[in-house]
Parts: sequence; C-alpha cells; structure tokens
Amino acid sequence: MFLQKLIESLSPKKKKEVKDEMRACPFEFARDNGGLELDAKKTEGQKDKVEFISTLAGLEKWAPIVPQNKAIPEWFKTQPGAIDFHPENFISEGAFDPENITNQVVTGVPKEFKTTYNATIKTCVGMHDYFKLGYIMPLWCDVMAETSLDGNSFFVTSSLKPENGPHGWILNAAKRIGLSEKEFIFMFERTQGFHAGAHSQKQYEHLLPLLPDEWTKSIVKVNSPWQIKTPKGWSMFITEPFFNFNPFVTGIPGIIDTDYYHIMNFFWIAKVRGLKWKMDMGMPIEKLIPIKRDVHEFIVREANLEDMEWSLKHQMFTSAKWSSSDRYKKYEEFMSNDGSKVIQ
Repeated sequence: MFLQKLIESLSPKKKKEVKDEMRACPFEFARDNGGLELDAKKTEGQKDKVEFISTLAGLEKWAPIVPQNKAIPEWFKTQPGAIDFHPENFISEGAFDPENITNQVVTGVPKEFKTTYNATIKTCVGMHDYFKLGYIMPLWCDVMAETSLDGNSFFVTSSLKPENGPHGWILNAAKRIGLSEKEFIFMFERTQGFHAGAHSQKQYEHLLPLLPDEWTKSIVKVNSPWQIKTPKGWSMFITEPFFNFNPFVTGIPGIIDTDYYHIMNFFWIAKVRGLKWKMDMGMPIEKLIPIKRDVHEFIVREANLEDMEWSLKHQMFTSAKWSSSDRYKKYEEFMSNDGSKVIQ
C-alpha cells in the first residue's frame, strides 16, 4: 500500500515511467509489494495464462497438476532409442518380408548405428510432441473401487471421503469466531475430498450395446477438486492419459469452455467386472490440453502437381539420413535454404 500511495503522488510523466518499469517484471513487483495491481493490460511478451485452482485445502502442494513433460511414463523413459537388429528375428515376427531384406542388412545392424531399421518408438517425433503437450492431473487420494459381476454397479470410495474430513471442528470453530455463512461454506468446501456418483443408464442407453462385454454398464462421474481458467476463446480438452494404460478404468473425453465455465469433472467406465481394486494417490488420471476455439475453412481435394512435388522433396530430404524421424522438423529450414549450407 505504501508503494502504491507513493506512485500516486508522482507527476503523470514520472508515474508512467515507474509503471512501465514495473510492467517489465510484474511478477517480482507483485510478490515484493503485496500483490500491487497494475493497469489491466497484458505486458509486451507476456503469455496468456492457464490457471489450475485447487478447491481442496493444500492440494496444490501434495498432488498438483503438472505439465505433461514432467509426467512421462516410466516405460517410455526406459525404452532404448535403438536395438540390435537381426533380420531373422523380425522375419519370424512378421515385421519384414524375407524377399525385401537387402544385402546391406542381411547380417543385422548394431544398435549403435541408429538406422531406420533398428530405431524404436523412442525416436518417434510424434511421441515426443505428445509428451510435450498439455498437463497431467494426478489422482489426489487413494481410491478403492469395486464392480459387480453384472456390470450394473461401480462403487468408489477414497481415503478423503467426507466422513474422514474435519467438518465437526470446522463448524465449532466457525461458531466460536462468528464466521458468516458464506465464510463457513468456503471453509467447509475446502475439506470436501472426493465425490463420485453414477448416472442413470437411461442417459446413455444407446451407447451400452457398443461397449466391450467386460466393461461395466455403470459410468461414474468424479467431481474434480480443480477449477480451470483459460484465456478468452480457449477451451480445455479432457481425455485419459493414453500411454499410462490404466488396466481398470478408462476416461471419457470431453471439452469444457474454461474461459467462462471453470468447474471440471470427469467420467470413468470400469474395464473389469466382479473385481475390487485400489488406485494410488499420484497416478495420472486425466490429460488436459488447452485448445483454441477457431473455425477453419474445410477443404477436401485431389492432390495436384505441387502437392506431389512437396511429397517427393520431403521423402528425399528425410531419407538422406538414417533414423531420420526428426528431420521433418527441419523441413521448413530445408525449403528456405538457398544451398549455402548442409542441413544435418
């Protein structure tokens, strides 16, 4: 408050100079000066924010939402980028036609060479880009689930179920210190740990015949303890973290316009019947991908000569190096190159 009053006492010219300097590092000033509010304009170079707001006391400290690249599955991290290639092994697996194995690889390729023949999924650029995109929501408590043999029931309970919460002492404390009803509701909601409930099968009865026989008919809605805020025109695509391969449940994908509606819940279908299992706090349960609500012109057409020329140049460029899956990232550089350098 002192700094704000000091700024207001300056001349208009000096006030503008000080505020311009503050905008260059708004986070430092906000932290060091009690959250001083600047003019509501985006500073130059400042990025739009995606906010994940915990409605459960302390959740942001013990089970925060994190960028996807901070939650890469262990199987992918330990997967080698290349393997020792022996043609006879791949022929037996049906991966290669024996007649198409050339003399160059008839004796195999050592993993150190990292060629197209022995590269693994670890070198796939699409996989790397997938693990750079979006955010991961972890399960915020231990959960125990059970399904019936007929698939009509899917029960879920957790270590944070409401009766385990400190509601009694919160109510007593609220009475002692004279909290308003609004203040009490806020404190009460911050102790609500895990809520889940089933929807009537009538709501999705046309979907039921399409589900695998071993899946449950009951779909559970889980109330998320997170609110999400995105910039104007941006929504959040909610889907399951596919490459974590949850053996028990699958998530139903959906989109929420989180620039004006911030509540985010999600749905589970159990993939097993007649089973009881436990899911541990911290396991990835949802992948969150911000998407911009743009409308694009839609065109479907036959390839022309320009398209075919692009394909040919692209094929030749990417094939110029072994294990060339990363070279498509350099295609723009290749197309703009005047021939003055070699693009590795």
